[in-house]
Amino acid sequence: MIAGPPSRTEDLEPPGHDRTTTLAALLTSNSARDRDLPGLRWLFFEAALFTGVSLVVSQGLGLEQPGVIALFLAAGALGSRAKEILHLSETAAESRASTQLLALFAGISLAYAGAAATLPAPEVARSFAFALEAADVDGGHLLERAFPGVAPVFGHNLVVLATVMVLSFVYRSFGALLAVAWNAAVWGTVLTVLLRRAVDAGDGATALVLGLAILPHLGLEAYGYVVGGLAGARLGRQLTRRTRLALPFRAAGTAAATLLLAAIVEATVPPTLRGWLDDSTSTRAVRCMEAERWTC
Repeated sequence: MIAGPPSRTEDLEPPGHDRTTTLAALLTSNSARDRDLPGLRWLFFEAALFTGVSLVVSQGLGLEQPGVIALFLAAGALGSRAKEILHLSETAAESRASTQLLALFAGISLAYAGAAATLPAPEVARSFAFALEAADVDGGHLLERAFPGVAPVFGHNLVVLATVMVLSFVYRSFGALLAVAWNAAVWGTVLTVLLRRAVDAGDGATALVLGLAILPHLGLEAYGYVVGGLAGARLGRQLTRRTRLALPFRAAGTAAATLLLAAIVEATVPPTLRGWLDDSTSTRAVRCMEAERWTC
């Protein structure tokens, strides 16, 4: 078996001046506390800031598929954080590490959502074609989207989980971060585009309520992928360290169970809420017609 040399502690915890990017180094103090990860809010801010800067740079240079270029730039900027989070997950703090990586997911998602909400629609279609194609969003808005059953959703989520774990196993912390960032970019972009189209169609308020109902299952899916990604990265680290391999059965089971719960929520909560909203809208229209208030 060919394996690389064991990783050193200093490779996992780079000093403040040796962060992945200049911006990351400037935002980190070079003190004794530098070995500790910051709070969730700071990680969220870092992810949103680095992703936002990457989007601005990519857009400003007029590159093809700037959304994809920005994704890799942001992942590179957050690489040192991902190493620290992986190290944290190896010290019996898996749950805390998962929430730390989830904070990065949220920040990246917010940056892409902000770009999708502010750029002109043709520019959004050009810049974020990768996200719209991945989610099969050609036209229509959120109220016109179909919600599949539990089995198809869960099956798809398991395939994504397996992909995330393989990428994380091969590329370790960067693979886990890139897989998580990809999903964050797609979700932030697609949900914002669908909401924006609903607003343009005059159904903004109803679509916003439905969008809020979608968020819980997205959060569950993100957590499942984060847990699986860290498990795959830890397994890759064990292999390169030439230590005893501890197959991540518990982490994989936790991730799969979370994704099953997410599939159940997705297949029940949003469709039920949309049915209530449709009934409410129909009832209101009938009352308007009966009262001859055609403009209500």
